[in-house]
Amino acid sequence: MANLNLDWVEGMRALMPLVSVLLLICVCIYESNARKKDIQRGFESLEHEIEKQNKDADK
Repeated sequence: MANLNLDWVEGMRALMPLVSVLLLICVCIYESNARKKDIQRGFESLEHEIEKQNKDADK
């Protein structure tokens, strides 16, 4: 019975690097999407500012 528990622990120990890599990939994807949204908001803000300046120049 003790041997069964040790096999389970060894199996979990073998899975830990895989779980860590998958978690790291998820975090990288999440941060990439967050940066992409920040950049998109920045461009939208810049577009709005350009449109505002164009309207002011037309006056």
